[in-house]
Amino acid sequence: MTKTTATAETTATTLPTAAALRAKFSDIEKQLNGTLAERDREIHGVILAALAREHVLILGPAGTAKSALAHTFCTALGGTYFQWLLTRFSTPEELFGPVSLNGLKTDVFRRVTANKLPEASVAFLDEVFKANSAVLNSLLTALNERAFDNDGGRSAIPLETVVGASNELPEGPELAALYDRFMLRYWTAYTKTPEAFRRLLTGSEPSITATVTLDELHAAQAYVDAVAIPDATVEELFKLRADLGGVGVVASDRRWRKAARILRAVAWFEGDPEVTPDHFPILAHVMWDTPAQIAQINPIVQRYASAELAEVQEIVDAMVGLLQELPAKTDEGYATKVTTMTRELKRAMEKIDGFATAAKDSAKPKIAALKADLDKRYKQLRKDATAALGL
Repeated sequence: MTKTTATAETTATTLPTAAALRAKFSDIEKQLNGTLAERDREIHGVILAALAREHVLILGPAGTAKSALAHTFCTALGGTYFQWLLTRFSTPEELFGPVSLNGLKTDVFRRVTANKLPEASVAFLDEVFKANSAVLNSLLTALNERAFDNDGGRSAIPLETVVGASNELPEGPELAALYDRFMLRYWTAYTKTPEAFRRLLTGSEPSITATVTLDELHAAQAYVDAVAIPDATVEELFKLRADLGGVGVVASDRRWRKAARILRAVAWFEGDPEVTPDHFPILAHVMWDTPAQIAQINPIVQRYASAELAEVQEIVDAMVGLLQELPAKTDEGYATKVTTMTRELKRAMEKIDGFATAAKDSAKPKIAALKADLDKRYKQLRKDATAALGL
């Protein structure tokens, strides 16, 4: 029985509905957000990658919870899990298994793949760009073609998604193909807000109880495949490609084709029957090659989604930037600056209310989510201001 047939039959008899499956993935997202501070976008990305059967890359300096996020998420998915820390000295045996000694006795070169990447459903590869030429070709085949060459032949492997992590961007043309295999890319940084820092110091180690089985993941992926991309949306994507090219952001046809699957995953996860320009903002995490391009791409894709949503996103980004510039509580002038900042936040939320009223219905939930995040920061800042003023 093929995987497709098995999934279809199981879905029809025992698996949850699309709405119930969405609720399961939403529960994973909620629990991850509850245990990892300021990692909302990265968490959303790893879930979308699994739904789209693509791979996600988390970049950033050491000590930014990349490994904690990847490990916690991967263990929430059903199936066999594999993780490995790559170094420039890593050997094929570490990822793909040792050569069978019994096979060599009969002139057969075969790897014993038990508990290794070729038998994994989900995987986490840390410092992925440390991969050397000895492992690179097999790794590329596994990620892109879901296949592994062994015993003189090529066979399919059950790999659903890989979360890669790295402290640095890839260097050298030999890593360009590996970099391109990761459809979603996130640049993460150290925690910035007082609340996130408090959670970092006082919270427990990341862990969640929500899970999905491998059959449930396959069923959700089948729902994602069924999401339509209307001709009108394709036309808007063509315009978007030209706009991105105008600022020097150029992606291959292959990357655009795979981006369509990410867009389908976004639409399904949000409960929409088809892809519309409202879902384009995710492409800000798909189309960049260098972190500097993120600031160029984000306003362009936001404009396609909703002018009001784009305005709200700019307001939120500006306010978060100002919050990050606040001095320490012990610094002179903190009380004055934090009081001024609370007034700025209040005015910002009033502006957001105006944009929410004018926005189309499809954009209202996203605007509400952005406002809720800013409101949470506002309340925490008011609490800090009250304490600083001794009230």
